Amino acid sequence: MSGLAAIKECLAEGLEPVCFEARPEIGGGWAYQPDATQAVQSSVYAATMLNSCRETTAFTDFPMDPARYGDYFPHTQFLRYFQEYAEHFGLLKHIRLSTTVLECAPVGNGKWRVRVQATGKEPEELEFAAVMVATGHLSTPYMPDFKRREVFQGQFLHSHYYRRPGPFEGKKVAVIGFGSSGIDIACEVAPQADELHLVTRRGGWVIPRYVLGKPAEAWDSECARPRNGT
Repeated sequence: MSGLAAIKECLAEGLEPVCFEARPEIGGGWAYQPDATQAVQSSVYAATMLNSCRETTAFTDFPMDPARYGDYFPHTQFLRYFQEYAEHFGLLKHIRLSTTVLECAPVGNGKWRVRVQATGKEPEELEFAAVMVATGHLSTPYMPDFKRREVFQGQFLHSHYYRRPGPFEGKKVAVIGFGSSGIDIACEVAPQADELHLVTRRGGWVIPRYVLGKPAEAWDSECARPRNGT
């Protein structure tokens, strides 16, 4: 999403941006990849729902239509929203898909040499006046080391590679971490697992999406604006 916004703002200032995207589609981490191989870049699992409401999620210059987007919605609709945003502001023609950036290096006089390679083609070098990095931070999982991990005989899986709860049916499962993905995965796996333990270093509160009939964010955000006169 930061890449799309950067392209749009560059165009608004009369600049000529070129965006390189390694994947064959826009959306970054929100472009779901069903086969979670070691090369997978998206951490989105099949049942991912947004945990921020419509009003606080949308770009300020491209609000979401309440008739088409609920208070909260699945990752497939969020990806559709990015596509609509890109089409509305004419961003797609400035994006080179399936193109990997191999190197960025300053060449003097404020210029940058950018070496890229499109899938199935030879590398090429281009020159730009500036470089913006909008690659996100969720494509490479961090796997902490645990004492005596080498003697553990079960499956050891980072949430980055989790897609569906089915493979954990009838098993004893420990989910390590109390963040959004940890809570989501624990809620999905628990009904099917024989046992599930949620492990965290400290306590915390799990707040539902709705509080007293309104999105939780409605109590201190733009979601609090009246709806239908109520």
